Amino acid sequence: MVALSIWLAALLALASMQARSLHHAREAELRARIDLAVSNLASAIQARPEAHWIHYLESGYDDHLSGPDCAAGCDPAQQAAADLSRFKQTLRASGNPAERARAAVCRGDVKNKPTLHAPGCGGNGPLAIRVAWRSRQGQGWQEHADVWPLRP
Repeated sequence: MVALSIWLAALLALASMQARSLHHAREAELRARIDLAVSNLASAIQARPEAHWIHYLESGYDDHLSGPDCAAGCDPAQQAAADLSRFKQTLRASGNPAERARAAVCRGDVKNKPTLHAPGCGGNGPLAIRVAWRSRQGQGWQEHADVWPLRP
């Protein structure tokens, strides 16, 4: 009986470690997807002349949820709308809908992190990609956020 109890305790500890490991792997995968989407958008923005960056300014998360499909021959505003739409579609397509990621490109204090309810946009500060998302932490959810300033 004692040996069986020790064996069961060891199995429970192993199962707990595996669950934590899977959780951390899921967190890393979600963060990697967000980082890749942000990197792709930042590259698209920085490939454009700085005078065109104004077309990427958004007022909130719900801007550019859909946009034109610009393969060629688009003006700068249409190209920006297409880039932003692709970026937001990538965020929506990544993983569990409950882990929703929301993003906006706007000016604001880089120290002021976005939340799922507000991107933290203001008239001051550098143009930045602001993303907030949530992920499961134990029995509940934890909100995360980051700001990627854009530099010419």
